[in-house]
Amino acid sequence: MARVRPARPAATEPFWGLSLVPLDAAARRGVDGPAAGVLIDRVAASSDAADKGLRRGDVITRVNARAVSAVADVRAEVEAAKKLGRGSVLLRIWRDGRSLFVPLDLDRSGD
Repeated sequence: MARVRPARPAATEPFWGLSLVPLDAAARRGVDGPAAGVLIDRVAASSDAADKGLRRGDVITRVNARAVSAVADVRAEVEAAKKLGRGSVLLRIWRDGRSLFVPLDLDRSGD
């Protein structure tokens, strides 16, 4: 009998040059690492995220100093940074068994 894979959650509308999906049990199967975070599903070619090397399959685990476990957490932290007049945020990314820190310019969304 063929094994049926669970459907992958739908990606969010592009936000800040990124399409994000929750890191649920199905998505976590392909990720060796964190138990919580938000999976990058797509990166807009014209975005600061693409210029900084973010790619599909990266997991955002923190935005600035805040741990994120849902797409709404990422959006809330970006909006909070904008309200404070900050020009960028620092993402902690999990990729290939290691953490990377990537600053992203809030003025270059690429959406």
